[in-house]
Amino acid sequence: MSWCRAAVVETSPEYNRVTTQMSQYEKEGMWSHAAELGDTHSEKSGDTSMKMRAIDNYAKAGYDSKTLEKHAKAPVTGGDSE
Repeated sequence: MSWCRAAVVETSPEYNRVTTQMSQYEKEGMWSHAAELGDTHSEKSGDTSMKMRAIDNYAKAGYDSKTLEKHAKAPVTGGDSE
């Protein structure tokens, strides 16, 4: 029996697709598109880091800070974060 312990974390193809598309939108300055994509994915997956990234993109797109505060405090539903 080996005493070495390792964890291999794999991300889903959907998560990879979403992060790649978000990065592309961010590079092009399409903040609201990136925010909507990240927000939708975070709701489905329960990924809080994706939700925070979406909120940052909403702010860059010019959304009201009070609305963003309410959105940030809302619980994330869905599966486990990735």
